[in-house]
Order: sequence, then C-alpha cells, then structure tokens
Amino acid sequence: MARRATSSEVDEAAAQWAARLDRGQIGQSDQHALDRWLEDDVRHVGALGRAQAILVRLDMAAALGGDFGAEVHRSPLISRRSLLGASAAAAAIAASAAWIIGRPHFSTYTTGKGEVRLIPLTDGSSVTLNTASHIEVHLGTRRREVRLIDGEALFEVARDRTRPFTVEAGPASVEAVGTAFTVRNTRDRLIVDVQEGAVEMNSTEASFEPRNLTANMRAEAHLRDGILHVSQIDAAEQQDDLAWRDGKIAFRGETLREAADELARYGDTRIVFADSGAAARTITGYFSATDTIGFARAASESLNLDMRVEAGKVIFTSKGANWHPT
Repeated sequence: MARRATSSEVDEAAAQWAARLDRGQIGQSDQHALDRWLEDDVRHVGALGRAQAILVRLDMAAALGGDFGAEVHRSPLISRRSLLGASAAAAAIAASAAWIIGRPHFSTYTTGKGEVRLIPLTDGSSVTLNTASHIEVHLGTRRREVRLIDGEALFEVARDRTRPFTVEAGPASVEAVGTAFTVRNTRDRLIVDVQEGAVEMNSTEASFEPRNLTANMRAEAHLRDGILHVSQIDAAEQQDDLAWRDGKIAFRGETLREAADELARYGDTRIVFADSGAAARTITGYFSATDTIGFARAASESLNLDMRVEAGKVIFTSKGANWHPT
C-alpha cells in the first residue's frame, strides 16, 4: 500500500506547483502530471488553492510597500482588517480550486519560418503545422478545440461523434467530426480547404452565413470586407496546395509579386522589383519553399529577367529597365 503523504509534504508540493503556474512554466506533460496530482488526493486541490492565494497576498503586500509588512507584524491582535483578509483568502482558495478543476487547458505548438511539424494528438487525430504557425489545443471530454492563432495547418481528425472537433481562426470557426481539412489564417484572409468528409464553417462575428463544405471545396474569407467566397477545386490543385508538407511551393500562374509574398512566409530573404513589369510576370512550377535565391535564379532564366543579389534581398529587373524599386 502506498504511503499517504503528510500535510507538510502536500503543502510543499502545492507551493512548488503554484510557483510554476505563476511563472507560466507548465508544458503539456507538466499539465498532465498536475492533473494526476490533483486527482490523487482530495487534499491536493485545497492545498494548491491555498498556495496560490498566498502568492496573491504576497504580490499585494509587495505592491503596498514595506510599511504594509511592518504594520502587520507590529499588531498582536486580530483586527477587523485581518478578519476581512482571512475571508478574502478563503474566497480566493475556493475560487482557485474551482478555476483549477474547471478551466480548459490549451497546449501550445509553434513552428519557425521554414519549419513543418507533425503533431500527433492523444485522440488519434493529427495536425501538420506549416511555416511560422501557432496553434493551441484542448482535448476535452465533450469537445475538441483548436485555436489557429496564425499560419496554416492540416487537420486529420479521428472520428468521434460524441466530441466535435472545432478549429477557431480569425473571425470563423470550422467544426468537423471525422475529416481532413486545411485552415490558413494570415493577416488579410482566411482559407479553408476540405480534402475529405465535411465541415461546417461559421462566423464568430456574424459577418457571413454558416456554410457546409464537403470534399474538394474551398471557402475564402477576405478579412477586410468580411465576404466569404466558396468554390469547387480539383484534387490536383489541392495536392499542389499541400506541397508545403514536403518543403515545396507550387505556383500556377501567380505573378512574381504574389510568389514573393508567399516565399516571404518561409524565409527572410526578400524579393523586390526594379520595375512593375517584372513584378507582373507570371510563374508556374514547383520550387523549394526555403530556397528563395534558387527560386529567383530559375525565374530569371525562364522569364528572361535580370537578377542580382544584395544583402538580404533579391532584385528583379526587366531587361533594359531602370532601377525603381516597387
């Protein structure tokens, strides 16, 4: 039979957890450990609540300054203020305990520029994060929730009709039971592509009506005007759009300026244009997402453009054009 921890051991462990929570030093594995610790013994929730309340009171004392501490230690009697403080501490303990038990915990995952990351989830689903992306995940007993703060992700959702899978991104939410879809949330637009199954797309700001999207459908919301465009796309185009999983970018007639904007998501080398004619030229093909200079060399050869590389940037110029960066 396992030895039951003493009250002082419980309080010491609670103080350590409270300090780590206060400093924000809780990762996903730590959160699981904390959840298990809270469930192991009914005393743990109250102990953690007390420890967090003490931290709150210490912060208040520090904010009030040294005189506050001196006043407390000089008084040998329990004053009305002390009684009120004790009541407040008891309330803080209760509130902290309820917050610890009831709050959803979101695990955070990020990628840097040029990084692609596969994240298996404990429900059997998986998320593939594209470059410079940031998500938060909570897998609850009734709902599975993801916040796509920025960037792009492919969601392959394990079927579970009792727990809908919802992705919130910008002004919209996308709900699925078991399906595969991508969501791209950038500064000016939100794009949802459905590869398999079906999803329901809703506006969290009432800017567009709910839409059901099935396989090979795309919904694009322009965030400046709130207009939602829904279209049918073929499987080949979808596969091109997912080339980033293999470190590639597929262009299908985009202008060089559009290509430059896309490549900027993956690396720090900028593409600039000496004239508007060069920026308007179009490009088609597969390219490395992280090799901007390699892309520029291929584009200059195929489009008969002049190209030069300076510190941190590539400059395109039409043959015979003067240098006027655009």
